[in-house]
Amino acid sequence: MDPSAVSMKALERAVAVVNRIITKSAVKKVGNSNTTAKGKAKWTKISAKARGQTHVKELDRADKSLADYLALPVEEYSLLDPSWITREPNSNVFCLSAPVRGITGVDLEPKVWITVDVDEEKGTVTFHSDRACTGDANMDGRLQLSFEGTLWHKPASKQAPPGRFNPWRKAGNRSQERVMGSQVPAVHPTSGNGSLARQASVAESEETATDQPTSVAVLQHSAHDSDVSLSSSLDTASAGAAAARSVVVAEHEAEPSSSSSREYSFTALASPEEHGDRATAGSSSTLHANARVWASVKLGPPLNVVPGFLISYTGGLIATAVLQALMPTVLELLGRDYETWAAGGGREALR
Repeated sequence: MDPSAVSMKALERAVAVVNRIITKSAVKKVGNSNTTAKGKAKWTKISAKARGQTHVKELDRADKSLADYLALPVEEYSLLDPSWITREPNSNVFCLSAPVRGITGVDLEPKVWITVDVDEEKGTVTFHSDRACTGDANMDGRLQLSFEGTLWHKPASKQAPPGRFNPWRKAGNRSQERVMGSQVPAVHPTSGNGSLARQASVAESEETATDQPTSVAVLQHSAHDSDVSLSSSLDTASAGAAAARSVVVAEHEAEPSSSSSREYSFTALASPEEHGDRATAGSSSTLHANARVWASVKLGPPLNVVPGFLISYTGGLIATAVLQALMPTVLELLGRDYETWAAGGGREALR
C-alpha cells in the first residue's frame, strides 16, 4: 500500500470522528431547549515539517557550482514568476503575491513577506516569514501563518562508473538489510500525560548504487477518549528497483490547544519515484531542504465543540500531506533549474 494511501485513510477516519462529535453536539443542543449559547471561538495550533534531499549532477565549472546557484538572488530562481515578486529596496525581504483572483476567479490575493538569509560560510539559504495575508479581512482575523525553510548542499563526490566491479557491493547490501531489519519504530510514553509518541529513526546511506528504496509510513494516535482511535502502519520495500536518489521525510507535530495536555506525532517516510537521469556516473552533489509551517486557526461553531487535540491532529495530517507532496517536486525543479543555469541554457521552459 502506498504511504499516501495510509495517510489518507487516517485522515478519513479523523474527519469521520470530527463529524460524529459535531453531530452528537447538534443533537444534544436540539434536545435541550434552554441551550442558546453557541460557545466561544477558540484558537487551535497546527504545525507540520518536512525534509528532503535529491542528487544533482554538478558541473565542474568556475562560478557554476551548486553553492553559487544557491547564492543567487531569489528572483533568479525560475520557480518563481518575477511578476509575483516585489522586493523591498536595500533589504533582504521580498513580497510574494499569488494572483489567485486572476487564476481561479476567487476574490483573494494571498501575500507573504519572506526574509532571505544567505550564510556563505555554512553554505545555507534560509527563508522565513511570520507575516502573511489572504486579502480577506475576516479570514485574516482567524488565521495566523508562519514558516521557515532552509536549502543547503553537500559537495560533489566521485561515483564509480557503471559496471565496475565493487567488492563491497554485496557486503553493503547485507549491511543495509540488517539496518532495515532493525528499523522498527519504538513507542515510548511521553512525560506527564500517558499519551504515546511514535519515534522513528532512519539510517541514511551514501551508496547511491546499491541501496534499495524503502517506503515506510507510521501513524500513531493515543488518547483516553473512547471515540478516538487512529493508528495504522506500513513498512514496504521495493525489491529490484533502482537506487533511491530522492528521499523525503515528512513529519507532523500536532500541537494541542491550551485545553488539552495530550501530545500527538505523525511521521511519514517516502522514497518518491526517480525523475530524470540525474546523479549518473561523475560528480554528484546532494541538495537538501528542510521546511516547517506553523498555523493558528480560530474556530467558531460548529468546530469549536471538537476537542482541540483532534482538530490539531486532523489539520496536521492535511498540512503534512501538502508538504509531503510538494517537497519532491520543489527539489526536482530546483535540481533541473540548477543544471539548466549551470549549462547556460534558457530557463523559460521551466516556468
